[in-house]
Amino acid sequence: AEAFRRAVAAKPADDYARIQLAAAHFGAERFDVAGEVVESALALNPAWLHRRFDIGDVFSDREEFDRRVRALETHLVAQDTDAYGRFMLAYVYYFSGNLFGSRNLLRVLEERASPIEGIDAMAREAEHRLTRARDAGR
Repeated sequence: AEAFRRAVAAKPADDYARIQLAAAHFGAERFDVAGEVVESALALNPAWLHRRFDIGDVFSDREEFDRRVRALETHLVAQDTDAYGRFMLAYVYYFSGNLFGSRNLLRVLEERASPIEGIDAMAREAEHRLTRARDAGR
C-alpha cells in the first residue's frame, strides 16, 4: 500500500494509482479507507466504470481474494452503518461480475441518502450492463 500511497502523493490526479491503493487497502481489510479511495478515484475519472477487468486478478491467489470478500461481507453484517465499506463491496462486486449484488448495495446506499460520490454513476452503469446482458440473452 505504501508504494501506491507515494504514487498518489506524487501524482494526485492519477486515478490508476488510487484504484491500486484501494485494492491494497481492501487486501489489508481496511475496507472503509478502501471505499474512500475508490470514491476519490471515481471523482477524478468516472469513466473508470467503463473499464472491463476482474478485481480478483489483483490478487495472486483467487482464494485470498474470496476470503477478503467474505471478510468484508461479514464486516458489514457487524457494522451495518459503514457506508464506505458497503461502497467498497459494491465496487468489488461490480468489478468481479456480481452486478446484481453491486446494484443492490448501491440501492441501499441511495436509500440511506449516503453522500458518497459515485454511487449514482456506478448504479447506472451496473444497471446498463445488466440490461445489455439480458438483451444479449434474448
